[in-house]
Amino acid sequence: MAKLTLDFEFEFDFLLLGISCHLSDYRLAWIINQTLEIDLERKEDIDLLLGKNKEENGLFSYYQYDNEENYTTINLISNRCEKGNFCGELKQLDYFVQMWLPEADEDNIKTIAKKLKSSPHIIAAIDIDIETLKSKNNFIF
Repeated sequence: MAKLTLDFEFEFDFLLLGISCHLSDYRLAWIINQTLEIDLERKEDIDLLLGKNKEENGLFSYYQYDNEENYTTINLISNRCEKGNFCGELKQLDYFVQMWLPEADEDNIKTIAKKLKSSPHIIAAIDIDIETLKSKNNFIF
């Protein structure tokens, strides 16, 4: 009998910002809510297998804003837990802001990053090219 294989590549059609700050996740979510005038809500933590052999589970805090009227979804994901990092190659970042926006372009993400950097609690907000990450599949959940 012939063996069938399925070759599938995910489409990474979202924008990604990396956030560096010393705040807890709920305080950062509150600041983002105030700055972007959205309503991030706490969801169930993301359970991710970590380690070389993928034998340890890491739980990463997760907040979501979903506006069906204008097709906007924004996620706040912690990059750190006691077992490791959500995105191992970007260990210096504390959080990720993952955005699906109806009219996503470079100006849009730069405007959002500038708004977030205006907060005195956020040290850095940088645009990340998702295609260059080795652990980009972690962002599909």
